[in-house]
Amino acid sequence: MTNNKKLLFLFIIIIISFILVFFFPSIGSKIRTQFYYSKDIAFKPVKSLINNTQYYFDVLRTNNNYSNEIKKLEKEILNLKSINSMLVISLSKFNELNYTLFESLENFPKSVGVNIIGNKNHLIRDLFIIDKGYNSGISTGNYVISDTEIIGRIKTVNSSSSEVVGVLNVDYGDEVLIDEKSYIVSGNNTGLIFIRQKDSTEELNLIAGDIVKIKIGNHYIKIGNVEVIDNNFIIKTKLITSYSTARVIIGD
Repeated sequence: MTNNKKLLFLFIIIIISFILVFFFPSIGSKIRTQFYYSKDIAFKPVKSLINNTQYYFDVLRTNNNYSNEIKKLEKEILNLKSINSMLVISLSKFNELNYTLFESLENFPKSVGVNIIGNKNHLIRDLFIIDKGYNSGISTGNYVISDTEIIGRIKTVNSSSSEVVGVLNVDYGDEVLIDEKSYIVSGNNTGLIFIRQKDSTEELNLIAGDIVKIKIGNHYIKIGNVEVIDNNFIIKTKLITSYSTARVIIGD
C-alpha cells in the first residue's frame, strides 16, 4: 500500500469515527469508552515507568543526602578523636604536675599563708608588705615563697604585718646551691648576680638552665635558674608583678 492510499484509508477511518460519534451517540459512546480503556491500557506501562523513574531519583536524592550527612559525621568523629587525644595528653601532663606539686608540698617545711597588701617604691619586686607578723610565728630572716619558689626574706616584723625584701632588691644577699656547690649572690633589680663561689677562687663554671636552690634545714627550695646575659651569669627568679598570695616558711 502506497503512502497516498494509507493516508486515504486513515482519513476515511477518521471520517467514519466522527460520523458515528456525532450522529450515532450509542455507538459513539462505546467507541469513546473503548478508546479511553485502550488509552489506559496503552499508557499504563508508561505511567509505571515514569513512577519508577521518579522513585529511583527520590531514592538516589535521599541516598546522596545520607551520604553527605555520613561524611559530615565522619569528619566530626575525626575531630572529636583529635580533641580526645589532646585531652588525654593534657590530663596526663596535669596528673604529672599535680603529683610533682603534691610531692613538693608533702616534703615542704612548715609555712603560713599570707596576702601581699602593699609595696614600697612602687616596685613589688623590691620591697613589699604582707598581712601577718610575729603573732603568726613569723620572724626576721624567714623566707617567703610563691608556689614553690623563693621570692624574698622577712626584713622587719610587726605583730600583724611584715616587710619583705624581694630577691631582686640590691639589699638582698644569700648563699645558694648549684649541683652541691655553694655560691654567694646578690640582687641587682634584674636578677641575682653571682659574687663568687664560696670557699673557692675558681672562675664560675655554670650552664644556662641550671636550677638554683637554697637549703632551709633539711629542705632544698628553688630560687631560680641560671641564665647568661651579656656574657654574665645571673639567676632568673620568679617575679611578683601584682598583689597576690604567698607563704612564709616558719619551720624546718
